[in-house]
Amino acid sequence: VEILSPSTRSKDMVDKLNTFMISGVKEFWIIDPEQEIVLVYGFKDLDLDHFMTYRKQDTVRSYWFTDLEVAGTAIFST
Repeated sequence: VEILSPSTRSKDMVDKLNTFMISGVKEFWIIDPEQEIVLVYGFKDLDLDHFMTYRKQDTVRSYWFTDLEVAGTAIFST
């Protein structure tokens, strides 16, 4: 899970995403506190297999762990 900050936003969204994907990481969540969204990337065979955007009012669900879910309201304060 990566929480975006204004100073490293582009690095986190491009460089880290690519690094994690080619390193064998299975899933990567990016939390954007400014827009109150969570981006969930699922990787398979060192390639992007899944992408989903969740908003504050949604339930964020893991791609690989079927029982893992988090209320968006639990991630972002009101």
